[in-house]
Amino acid sequence: MRFRFAISALLVFLCCRMASAAPPSIPGEYKGEWQYTLASGSKGYAVALLPKNAPPVADWKAAPTRGELLVRFDADDPPTKNIFNAERNIYERPQREIAIYWDGVEVARRLSPGPLDGGPGATTRFQVAFVTGGAEVTVSAGTTTTYDHYFVPGVMPFVARLDVSDPAAISHVALMGTQHARLNPQPIHVRAIDTMLISNGKPGGTSWADFPTDTERIGRVVCTLTLAKTANGIDPWDRIGNVYVYDDKGERFELLRFITPYRKAYQWQQNVTDLLPLLTGKRKVQIDCTTYSQGWLASVDFAFYPGPAARHPYKVVNLWNTVALIGQESKPFASFVPPMTVPIDPKADAAAVRMLVTGHGEDPNTDNAAEFISLWRKLSVGGATYQNTLWKEDNYLNPCRPQGGTWKFDRAGWGPGTVVDPWVVDVTKDVKAGTNATFDYTIQPYVNKTPNNGDPARYVVGAQLILYRRG
Repeated sequence: MRFRFAISALLVFLCCRMASAAPPSIPGEYKGEWQYTLASGSKGYAVALLPKNAPPVADWKAAPTRGELLVRFDADDPPTKNIFNAERNIYERPQREIAIYWDGVEVARRLSPGPLDGGPGATTRFQVAFVTGGAEVTVSAGTTTTYDHYFVPGVMPFVARLDVSDPAAISHVALMGTQHARLNPQPIHVRAIDTMLISNGKPGGTSWADFPTDTERIGRVVCTLTLAKTANGIDPWDRIGNVYVYDDKGERFELLRFITPYRKAYQWQQNVTDLLPLLTGKRKVQIDCTTYSQGWLASVDFAFYPGPAARHPYKVVNLWNTVALIGQESKPFASFVPPMTVPIDPKADAAAVRMLVTGHGEDPNTDNAAEFISLWRKLSVGGATYQNTLWKEDNYLNPCRPQGGTWKFDRAGWGPGTVVDPWVVDVTKDVKAGTNATFDYTIQPYVNKTPNNGDPARYVVGAQLILYRRG
């Protein structure tokens, strides 16, 4: 018999008239923790934060509903050898995934570092912190954390209860809700690109957007990219695309990078608050995506959420915007991405580097570079060096699934049907306001012994320095 534990907790948010001089407060949070034992053969369970009058959680794998914030603990992802079917687990990775759903849509799915129940006697924790523009979700099982303040756009606080659909055993439950006096105000919506046709011979275009002129009280900006089916169908291939915004001097800044799905329409959201200094007044916005097929109807929307923020971006400086060949001795990587020296504004309280880097090119380039080779990379500034590997291993968990083509494969920083996640490095302690700072970006040595001149091994590199004032 399926056991369902349901407990209700009052999470009341009172709407008060807001004084014009006072910013809206951050809404509260909801926490739950319990001990859970995954029975032999059990496939998982779900936890949901529900509106007050919503029906209880159904079967743990039932489709989520609108108005529901749900976390699914999923131990049912059997391995497959078929690279084109709807099943995901082509690399035979452990079957322990945690997915987040909001408003009926899966927004994220990750491989849990440890067991879903955390082991005997371990505690599973689920926390939802309501913040400007949405919610930050934290999920941990035992000593491992899968989501650490993961931002989910659009989630608004509500009178709620927590339901657990549990096929095994749950115990030692502790639930807590908090309440605050003010709600997040509704955002300011701006459509920058309106169903623009991108098709054979038409790689995109520009449009003018009327952004808010006063952004002092904006605490979050969320960009929504929609790729819809054209009257002639939809593109069957994974193409690289970009959304740019221009400043008053005509300088172009990369706002968002995306890779189209294999023959699938979809919609993505990304937090672009760091680019807020560029999203004010009348601005030119551009979308680029070269295709030789039916293409898509592309729309780009922005939601500006009033509210508090820990720090406010006030200046954006381009560092690198280039296509850099890799592995060719006659054209070294450093010639495309040279060290950059930038004056740090005396008014800056904090600084970060925001990087969008993806690898492209395959056979006969050595090791199928740069799409299918993992190389480390380093960002150096002020004597400090930050390093990680340009490699994306969770494409098989992409919520934009199933697709045609090889969407499940690991790749160099991207996957078909994704918006590229920026690598954001906080360099506040490495730079000094009122002085110059030098930024250097290097990669792991690589030699391309069999270069493909038509499809060379290359990195598409976009990077900006963001300067902030404290909130």
